[in-house]
Amino acid sequence: MQSLLLTYQTRLDKGVGNLIDLNKVKLQHLKIKDLYQKNEIELSQLNSNLIQLNGGISLFFNDTLFPAIIDMPPLDVIQKEV
Repeated sequence: MQSLLLTYQTRLDKGVGNLIDLNKVKLQHLKIKDLYQKNEIELSQLNSNLIQLNGGISLFFNDTLFPAIIDMPPLDVIQKEV
């Protein structure tokens, strides 16, 4: 988004763009920054809640991959084993 803002500023400086378009890009940039900050705050709050639920112990996720799901054998094979 920052590069888009610079592009519109450069176009305005060269006389190709107009101030209205630059202001629209600036407004959009501010909205995105605001959403980002809100998401960071929410992430921090949720992390704090998770730590609290874990008895005050921080959680560290070393592996973010889930194990492969093992296919179940067909029903007739399960019934034979039972």
